[in-house]
Amino acid sequence: MTDMQWREPTWGHRVIKWTSTHGDEYFEIREVYYDRNGKIDGWTAEGIIPYGENLDELRETLEWMLKALEKPVLIESKNERGRDVLIEAE
Repeated sequence: MTDMQWREPTWGHRVIKWTSTHGDEYFEIREVYYDRNGKIDGWTAEGIIPYGENLDELRETLEWMLKALEKPVLIESKNERGRDVLIEAE
């Protein structure tokens, strides 16, 4: 066993700023997935809607989404190879 602590991949809600093909800018809450090292590994293609099987689950989802507003905004962009990337806003 190594010094590094084992971490399962995880996900969280984050605010993502993206630009439409017409140049309009939008903000959405999306699910962002992280690898075992805490680096972004992927994200949903579109914003997510709050849901739950009951009111308590819906409330919990909304609370998670509100916490996303406390974190830095991620900007959807393209890297030098033309691949989609997320960059933390400064």
